[in-house]
Amino acid sequence: EDVHYDADGECYVLCGKSTSELAGVDAAFLLKTDSSGDVVSFMKYPEIDKLFSVISHQSGEGYVAVGKTQNQTSSTSSGIGGAALLSVDAELSPLCYKDIRSTSS
Repeated sequence: EDVHYDADGECYVLCGKSTSELAGVDAAFLLKTDSSGDVVSFMKYPEIDKLFSVISHQSGEGYVAVGKTQNQTSSTSSGIGGAALLSVDAELSPLCYKDIRSTSS
């Protein structure tokens, strides 16, 4: 969905939704490459359906991505997905994840 050119000019970070052919399950992903396009890091996030946008964290250490969560199928859930907010370190490992769902009917 999005490509972010890192402020230091040394890498690109891509985000989106993978298919089972790429990651083994449908899940959101972040992919980091060097300036030549060689893969540096790849991480999938199965609790997130799709990531739409990614930017560098204001500290310069890591990235923040936004997307949407998967629809819930339990009988206690409305079945509607929510917004996802994900913070990761420079190696794309999760630091903080928030699933934001509307509580209004």
